[in-house]
Amino acid sequence: PILRMQVRYLLTTRIQAPRGHVAACLRDAARWSQWQESLISHRLTAGRANEVGAKTQMVHQFGRRRTEMIETIESNRLPEELTATYEAPRVWNRVVHRFIEVSPKETEWQFDSEFICTGLVRMLATVAPGLFRKSSKQSMDAFKQFVETNSAAMEG
Repeated sequence: PILRMQVRYLLTTRIQAPRGHVAACLRDAARWSQWQESLISHRLTAGRANEVGAKTQMVHQFGRRRTEMIETIESNRLPEELTATYEAPRVWNRVVHRFIEVSPKETEWQFDSEFICTGLVRMLATVAPGLFRKSSKQSMDAFKQFVETNSAAMEG
């Protein structure tokens, strides 16, 4: 049997922008590279963008390591919630994005993530269990900054 490891965590952050704007920014593929530093390329390979079943091939560069993954939209109830899976060699990841309207100009983003890892990635997760969480937090912080900067530019 293949040895697997499951890692699950929930992260939250507050974004100073309306919920609809936050959700629109998350799904604006043309602007992903503005907040996903590691993203090299992406292309829709199946379905219609942002619809259930849509698949997008994404290529990320992490240092000297290039990783190709497939994003699949499982459910889209934006601006409230979006669920997507990300599959790469030896890694399967499901993320549920929940956007809660705190006020008309503030949104709480809940990032509920589950990883299942095998092979060397499993070993890495065993040695450094906080690695996935840290990476997700960095991505969330970059997205928050992107949205707030973009929102301020739209208002001003």
